[in-house]
Amino acid sequence: MTLEIKNILLVCEIIAAVAGLIYYRKTPIKLFSWFLVAVAIIELTGLYMRLKEWYGPLLKFYTLIAIPLQMIMLHGVFIIYFRFTKKKTVPWICLGVYLLSFVTEMLFLTGTKNVYLSASYSTGNICLLVLIMLYFQHIMKTPEIFYLRSGMMFYICTGLLLFYLGSFPFFALFNYLVENYSAFQKKYYWAMMTLSCLMYLTFTAGFIWSKQK
Repeated sequence: MTLEIKNILLVCEIIAAVAGLIYYRKTPIKLFSWFLVAVAIIELTGLYMRLKEWYGPLLKFYTLIAIPLQMIMLHGVFIIYFRFTKKKTVPWICLGVYLLSFVTEMLFLTGTKNVYLSASYSTGNICLLVLIMLYFQHIMKTPEIFYLRSGMMFYICTGLLLFYLGSFPFFALFNYLVENYSAFQKKYYWAMMTLSCLMYLTFTAGFIWSKQK
């Protein structure tokens, strides 16, 4: 059953990546299209590793490569969006905070069995939520508020808010849940995967419905 939901998510991710390439020219922040392509490649690689039963390397792949890459690219999306505003330094600060937490936790956990970097992921999650709230605050003060349906950034932030807010406890407490509440962790996993599917479907809808500025 776990593999089935992963496959559904993979389909949603590939659809979003294809939509990102099809509508590449009309996307104001083209980095986001490449982000979706990177996610699809990461998940296809993860599927291959699961089929080969390389579970140890799989966790390290997601922890040390996949998640940091996605975090950096998502922060890059906000850096591009805010680059001509008074808040242009905030995404850079958030990215710096995340990278510092990632490097610190990676060095601190070297040689331990606990290879999932929950603290740095939580830091990155909080930073993204701050940037999402900053976006919504920003559009409330600009004419962009009247054209939400045609703005790709609105769909990006809505999708990210759905997933990162809902999945925050899952990843923040991942190590603790696995060790102490494995049954609850498995049920929460399904909810988290559902939110992830909704996020990528929101991105796909954004590519289709948004208009080029």
